Amino acid sequence: SEVSKNFKKMEEITANLQNEEIKTKYTKKERGLWAKDREKLLSLYGGVATIPAKPDALFIIDTHLEELAVKEAAMVGVKTVGIVDTNADPNAVDFPIPANDDALGSLKLIIDYIMDAWIEGRKSLASQVKSLEKKEVAKKVRAEVVPAAKAKTVAEKKTKTKTKKTK
Repeated sequence: SEVSKNFKKMEEITANLQNEEIKTKYTKKERGLWAKDREKLLSLYGGVATIPAKPDALFIIDTHLEELAVKEAAMVGVKTVGIVDTNADPNAVDFPIPANDDALGSLKLIIDYIMDAWIEGRKSLASQVKSLEKKEVAKKVRAEVVPAAKAKTVAEKKTKTKTKKTK
């Protein structure tokens, strides 16, 4: 996709600018153009380039303006949630939110709700993970303690029966 090509280009430019041998082969003007291209790519993709895996979902403010992001997310299989104005196609987005994407008040309200829901979901996920970890630890402890307790009671029974026989 176009974005992955730009990621590779950004990595190549960065590597070229850091490598002294390569830098000496090019003019100062060419190196300056590389630096400009790198800055432009960093401003567009800087935060996204370091994401280790593809996201589960993508929230898009203006689906008409960010049509390329919607198409690329669909190609990669990432679910999209987007604010869809009357000039955009709501079928292109998995979860459209009909709203005016030019009104700052409506955008702030919607984004605040989305952020609150995301934060609440992260907290809920963290608590679920903790409870599952506790259950797994409890299972491991039971798996270690119960056989040991059974072995102890069996040993106690054997010693009791031996002491009864000796009396």
